[in-house]
Amino acid sequence: DVSEGHREPLPEKTIYLRGPDEGHFKTYLGKFLISSEKRGNLMKSKPWSGRFTEDTNQFVEDFTASISFDKRLYRQDIIGSIAHAIMLGEQGVITKAETNKIIKGLQGILKDIESDNFEFLTEFEDIHMNIEKRLIERIGDAGRKLHTARSRNDQVALDIRFYLRDEIQAVYDYAERLQDSLVS
Repeated sequence: DVSEGHREPLPEKTIYLRGPDEGHFKTYLGKFLISSEKRGNLMKSKPWSGRFTEDTNQFVEDFTASISFDKRLYRQDIIGSIAHAIMLGEQGVITKAETNKIIKGLQGILKDIESDNFEFLTEFEDIHMNIEKRLIERIGDAGRKLHTARSRNDQVALDIRFYLRDEIQAVYDYAERLQDSLVS
């Protein structure tokens, strides 16, 4: 069932995982090949759940989930994911059809969030997994390919930089408006 990874495109019934310590789905460039029959069970479990024999205590799950804080990063996460999908398409890692499918799926998720039609779930822990799970539900296997050649650390760093850039600009704009109102 599990074999060392290949570098050629695989049939649609297979996906890659990065490995037991990272736990994110990945296609083409991953380390392990896993059958589609096992994929359903993996999608229902936590990325790190293979290391433990019992379910996580609900208090611990609630305490460690960051979605209540980082859901404000949704726009930056989606913008970064769209840019990453474009890069994957330009490099030939995914097809143009997959690129377009991913972009349209992410744009739809953005619209859902902004129209308050998106439920952020604690069980998915953070903004990245909430969006990833919804994307896969929406567009299927093409959504799994989005995280090819992209670590969670890369994603977090980009989201935070974009978020801070936007917030600093907003503070600057407010300060400028305050200054104008004080002068006039």
